[in-house]
Amino acid sequence: MNSMANSFQPAVLCCVLHCNRDHLENYTSDYTVQILMGYCVVYIFVQTFMIPGTVFMSLLTGPFLVSSRV
Repeated sequence: MNSMANSFQPAVLCCVLHCNRDHLENYTSDYTVQILMGYCVVYIFVQTFMIPGTVFMSLLTGPFLVSSRV
């Protein structure tokens, strides 16, 4: 259990988050149309069957698209 606690140190977690952010920015810049189409399909599906989560999808899309444009 001690090794599990050591793997979540703030410095390591911060490095992992920055690495993932960089990969996500590269992916969104390369596949912007595919991401937008996939988002639209998922959003319409969620709205059609009244599955909760469209508010969170809307809130998360703003930073996702802004980070890919800056």
